[in-house]
Parts: sequence; C-alpha cells; structure tokens
Amino acid sequence: MELNQLRHFLTAARLHNLTLAARELDISQPALSKSIRLLEQQLGAVLFERGRFGVRLTRMGEAVLMHSQAIEAQTQSLKTQVEGLKRGHAGLVRIGCGASAATALIPVALSRFAKKRPDVKFNVLYGLNRSLLPWVRSGDIEFALSFAPTFSGDSDLIYEPLYNEIGCIVARKDHPLAGTRSVSTARLAGCKWVLSQSLPLDRLWFQNIFLSRGIDPPDVTVETDSTVLMQSLVASSDFVTILPRDLLSQGAEQGLVVELKTEVPRWSGSVGITRRRRGALSPAGAAFRDEIKDIVAEGLPRVRKTLLKR
Repeated sequence: MELNQLRHFLTAARLHNLTLAARELDISQPALSKSIRLLEQQLGAVLFERGRFGVRLTRMGEAVLMHSQAIEAQTQSLKTQVEGLKRGHAGLVRIGCGASAATALIPVALSRFAKKRPDVKFNVLYGLNRSLLPWVRSGDIEFALSFAPTFSGDSDLIYEPLYNEIGCIVARKDHPLAGTRSVSTARLAGCKWVLSQSLPLDRLWFQNIFLSRGIDPPDVTVETDSTVLMQSLVASSDFVTILPRDLLSQGAEQGLVVELKTEVPRWSGSVGITRRRRGALSPAGAAFRDEIKDIVAEGLPRVRKTLLKR
C-alpha cells in the first residue's frame, strides 16, 4: 500500500466522481481506477459502490476513510515539520477556537506571534466543540482552544486545561431586570432564555440554578450554536443568556448588554487545548501553542495593554 493510493482514494471519496478526482489529481481516469482497484485487492474489500452518476463509499470504505484521513494528517504533519525546520518554523498552522478564545486570547496571541515569526501563516476555524473535535480528530486542524470537551471515552484526543472562564447572566442594558440590585431565581425563571445547544456543562449549571432552590427550570425558547445570534437577540429584546466574561466585556463596551446582578454564583468553565493524542504538532504549531501558554501565564490583560502601547 502506497501513500499515493490513499491520496487517490481520499480524493475520489471527497468528490464522489472518478472523472473529477482524476482531473484534480492530474492523472488519467484509467490510472485512478487501477490504483483504487489495487488498493481494494490489497485490503481484500470493496471500498466504493460504482454507479452511472459516480461512486459512493461502502461501509468498509467509510472505515478506511477514517484511517486514511488520520494517515494523511500525519503525513501532512511530517511534511510541515520538515519544511518548518528547513525554513525556521515557516509554514501554515491550522487551528480552531471557540467563542471566548476567538474574542480574547487568540487575537492577542496571533498579534504577538506574528511579530516574532512573520513567515508563519494561519488558518483559524471557528466553532463549538461539536465541530472542533472532529476537525482535530481528522487532522483538519492541529489543535483547538475551547471549553473543556466531553470526550465520552474518546482515546484519540487529549485535553490540556489552561485557565477558567467565568460565565455571566446577561441582558440588554435597559432590560426590566437590569437595574435590580439582586435578581431572584424566581424572576430568572420567568425570563425568556436563549442558550447554546452544545455546552452540556453550561446547561447543567443552568438547570441547577433552579433545581437547587426547588424551582422548575424554565423552558429554553431559543437554542443556537451562534454566539453572534445570542448576543444580537439579547441586545434587541427581553431575552437573557449566559455569556463568557470576555464576550460580555465586548458587548458592554459597545453599550449593548450588561450583567444581571443575581443571587446565584457565576458559572465557571475550563478553557484549554485539545489535540490528537498520537503524533506531534508541527514546529510552528507547537511554538504557537507555547505562545498561548505564555500569555496565559503572564496574564491576558497585561499582554493586551503591552501590545496596544506599541
């Protein structure tokens, strides 16, 4: 089995069409078909169902796809490492981040890192763990900076905590409860809520606010993965939500939202780096990870002020 065979297989699986795959690979279609047939013979399994309008993976093909993606990721990582060592850590770093990190830590880290290693380029994908973890697992990104994931026994990934993020209950600045000295849990239960649908610890904390006081948790009116929608909805209506403190600060600076003063303790969640357990980060990726750790150790507000003064 050769790496070219896996590359041919992955391209055909992605495009679902041998003609298009051959064109992208810059080889003839008979050569591509021969390469895939040889791979099927070596594995002793049919990988594609072939039809008039293209090809699609069999169940065995889907299993091979997962492993091939991992091999391709490791191959790309090896190439990046060699290139980085030859060019002093130049190259492309692919990472992912969640809402809080995208607002606060990642912009500061990118700005400071670019001054030290101007030849390193970045591709930053944004999302919640539901999207970020598959990207890490498949090798689309080297690591993700986000709230602590729920692995459910996933042995392919490893999580390294960096700091705790504080979550606040947020409303628009002229919300009926905004001027209240201490909003009771009962009054919170009467609010319309918009919450993330992909943060299980966030949701458990939300339910416990009410259950610990003998109150039925209110129904969540809107569930979304978009923090932009959450903030916009809260800023323009009587909806309330839970936002990380850094996102709250951004909205407060714009005069859109405020933290409600309540009788309940703030939510706290771990933010850290998730990466593949096997395989090494590229040299540039490892250097950027270390930059993030340095900023956390020095204190994000202090580093941000230093950058703004320059």
